Amino acid sequence: MTALTEWVRTMRFPGVDFRWTPSGRKPHVTGTGLSVWELYPLWLDHGRDRRKLAKNFPDMKPAQIESAIAYAEAQLHEMPSDDFGKSPPHARRVEV
Repeated sequence: MTALTEWVRTMRFPGVDFRWTPSGRKPHVTGTGLSVWELYPLWLDHGRDRRKLAKNFPDMKPAQIESAIAYAEAQLHEMPSDDFGKSPPHARRVEV
């Protein structure tokens, strides 16, 4: 992705910025340590309910959540698929 593409996306989705990570350059929720791709599964886990997500992440402004979700849905084809939806190998399975 070029700097121009990133700039256009930050203008289209205010509240999303791009940062280098050990696995490459990724979109992040501005003002947080979360990448968009980390927030998106949390949103799905909260039943796509923005109020529930905001309640569990009170330090995030609704605008940050909205922008990250909008970015993720617009660029879903870019979401890394290697770890999404998988538990770490050391995680125990808990059934309720």
